[in-house]
This record gives sequence, structure tokens and C-alpha cells, in this order.
Amino acid sequence: EGAHGGAGEIGHWPIGSGEVACRCGVPNCAEPEMSAGGLVRLCEARGLPWREPGEVLAASAGGDPRAAELVERMADRLGATLAIAAQTIDCDLVVLGGGLAQSPDYPLGPLRAAANGYLQGWRKPMGLPIVIGGLGSHAGAIGAALMARQTAE
Repeated sequence: EGAHGGAGEIGHWPIGSGEVACRCGVPNCAEPEMSAGGLVRLCEARGLPWREPGEVLAASAGGDPRAAELVERMADRLGATLAIAAQTIDCDLVVLGGGLAQSPDYPLGPLRAAANGYLQGWRKPMGLPIVIGGLGSHAGAIGAALMARQTAE
């Protein structure tokens, strides 16, 4: 949990381009470039037609270069973020949750390549395994329920 309850909030590190400001207020926050909601906000800012993150992934998989650029950036920024976090806490595995990761067009291969490309020399031989969690968009609700149960006990 950390001293103030915010441990593990890695999505708002200032390693983004700043093209779209994040609601968190951190300058150059990476969240708009590596999340489902961020993809939609980038599309709106650029006047692109997609209003659902899955539509961006599908358009990218279908060969649209505008969507492909956004998806490549998403994989790169999320890969960098996961590599930094993995090196900070020295984890063995990253499990991605949420509905977007469940998409058949999710760029898991490029994400893995990006993350492993950002690892420091000592970590490169081990790599960073990244897998998709099985709870999908229900992961947050299930985690909250488990936390409530743990608190009640």
C-alpha cells in the first residue's frame, strides 16, 4: 500500500510525449499513451474516427497507419513503464488485466519486445515475462471484493 495508499501507481510516470494532458496533472504523463482511455483521448485530439479502444486495435491490425502509430506508441510506453517497474521491484512476471488486454488484436508481442528492450543489462538475460490475466475487465471488481473480505475478517 505504501505510506499513503498509492504504491504501485506506475501509470502516471512522466515518460510520455505530453501530446494529450492527463487528468492526473503530471506533465508528460504516459497514461494517455498506454491505456484504453488514453487511446480514445488521443484519437479525439487528432480528429481520428475511433471512439472505442478496441476499434483502434482492430484498425491497426487491419493496416491503418494512423492506428498503427498509436498502438506502437502504446506498446512502447507501456513496455518502458513495465521495465522500469520490474527493475524497481525485481518481479518475475507481469500479469496484464483489464478488458483491452483481452482483445485478439492486443499487441502483446510488440509490448514484450519493448519491455525487454528497456531492461538494464543485469536484467536482460532473465527477460520480463508478460502474460494476459484471466479475469479481464472484472479484475478490479474481484480485487475490491477480496480486499473488502480481507478487511472484514
